[in-house]
Amino acid sequence: MINNQKIILTGATSKTGDYFLSLLNKYQYKGLLIVLSRKKINLYKFRNLKIKIFNCDLKDVQKVNNISYFKGAYFLHIAGINYSKNILRFCILNKVTWLILTHTTGKFSLRKPESAVYNKIDDYIKRFRFKLGITFIYPTMIYGTHNDGNIFKLVSFLKKLFFIIPLINNGKNLVQPVFYTDVATAFYKIILKKKKTFNKEYILAGREPISQKELFINILNLLNKKYFFIRIPFFLIFNIINIVSFFIGKNNFYWFVLRINENRNFSIEKAINDFGYYPFNFKKGIELAFKNYFKKN
Repeated sequence: MINNQKIILTGATSKTGDYFLSLLNKYQYKGLLIVLSRKKINLYKFRNLKIKIFNCDLKDVQKVNNISYFKGAYFLHIAGINYSKNILRFCILNKVTWLILTHTTGKFSLRKPESAVYNKIDDYIKRFRFKLGITFIYPTMIYGTHNDGNIFKLVSFLKKLFFIIPLINNGKNLVQPVFYTDVATAFYKIILKKKKTFNKEYILAGREPISQKELFINILNLLNKKYFFIRIPFFLIFNIINIVSFFIGKNNFYWFVLRINENRNFSIEKAINDFGYYPFNFKKGIELAFKNYFKKN
C-alpha cells in the first residue's frame, strides 16, 4: 500500500509537484515523505503529511547519504532530466528500490538538437535496471499555470498581436499539450499501481492531438480577440530564419521553426490501460488555465 511506503520527492516547489502533494494530502497518505530541494521551502499547507525536508543541491545529491534512512524508498524525480544521472547514483548508494523519472517527449523528436542527449541519458540509466526498478515518464508540453513556459508564453504572445495571426504551414501540424494536474495525478496513480507500472515507460499527453491552428483558435476565443490568419509558407520562414541565424551567430530560432513543422502527437493507450490515465482535452484544460491563472496575470 502507498500509505506505508516511504517516498522521496524532487520538484516539490513546481505546480505539478505541489498538486502531487495535495493528492497525498487528500487521500491521507500516512507514510514518510522526504523532499529534496536546493532552496528552503514552506510546506505548511501540507502539515497533515509527515514530511522531512533535506536542503541540498541536486548536482551534489550523492552527498546526502543515509542508507538506513532511505533504504527501500520510492523516488519520484520531477526536477528535470539534467539531474537524473545524479539521482540514479543516489538511489543506488542508498538502496532505493524504485526510481520514477520525469523526462521529456523531446527525446522522440527528429528536429530537436537535444534529443540525442536525452536518449543517451535514458540509455545510460536503463543499464542499471538490474539494481533497482526504473520507470520513465515522458510528458509532452505541460501547461496550465502562469509560468509553464509553453502555452502561457503563447498566450502572452497572442495578447500582443492586434489582428493578424501568422500561421506557419497553415497551422496543420499536430500538438498534444498536457494539463499539469493530469501529470501530477498520473504520478500518484503510477505509484498506486506499482504491480503494473514498475520498470515501464509512459507517455503523458493530452486526451487527443490538436492542430496548431485549433490551439490558436481556442486561446484567441478565450482572449476575446478578433483575428485573421495569414499563411506563411514553411520554406519562406525557414529561409528567413537561416539568414537571421547566420548573421547573429545563433541557431535557436532555426530549431524552433523546425519543431513547429513537426507533428508532436502521441498514443496514451499504455497509460490508460495500466493505471487509468484520463487527461483533459485541450479545450477543457485551457479553460481551466484561464479561469485559475492566466486572467490573473
